[in-house]
Amino acid sequence: MIVLLVQFEVAQNKHNEVFDVFKNLVKSSQEEEGCIEYDLYQELNDPNKFSLIEKWKDQAAIDFHNSTPHFLNNIDKVKELAGKSLVVNRYGKCDL
Repeated sequence: MIVLLVQFEVAQNKHNEVFDVFKNLVKSSQEEEGCIEYDLYQELNDPNKFSLIEKWKDQAAIDFHNSTPHFLNNIDKVKELAGKSLVVNRYGKCDL
């Protein structure tokens, strides 16, 4: 399993645009084979900060996701809203 933690901050007047972009993106992504979790979270103490938590079966599932129309049609909008604050961290589960 691969976990992606995508964090970003938007301008105060951009919340509705974030919700508009992610409404379809989240729903469509959750329906993909290989998707374990794909959810958007808003920081409780700072509503301008968001985190997208993605859990994928493997790299092939991520590669497929990154080629889908719902991803390709929205990634530029996400980058525009997030600006330089966009950070993507990749994690693998620890074998304990």
